[in-house]
Amino acid sequence: GRRAALRRECALPISPSVELAAAAGGHAGTVLVDKPFPDEPPLEQIYNDLLIGDIEMVAEKLVSEIRATHPVHMCFSFKVGAIPHNAAMRSMELMMTEVKPRVERALGSAVREAAE
Repeated sequence: GRRAALRRECALPISPSVELAAAAGGHAGTVLVDKPFPDEPPLEQIYNDLLIGDIEMVAEKLVSEIRATHPVHMCFSFKVGAIPHNAAMRSMELMMTEVKPRVERALGSAVREAAE
């Protein structure tokens, strides 16, 4: 019946517990439930808070963050996860040649003086 059909469909041997679960119409293995921790911000907020986007968007987010927090210095990570090295280097180049000048123009001399 069902167990024999299941065996024929599978290219790899399966355990008896998986066979029984499948035959019973259930799920085999563990089911992961993506459940946030208490007080964890929603994914949309996390995404919106990251410096991700085109040059203008990143500059605007950075200006807003600097105005809100008045940092003494900032550190950026360009090589995150499986991002290829050349993509990280391109992001770094765009940060220095396109984003930084926009931030400096928006914030004026205070940024230049703090950097010196």
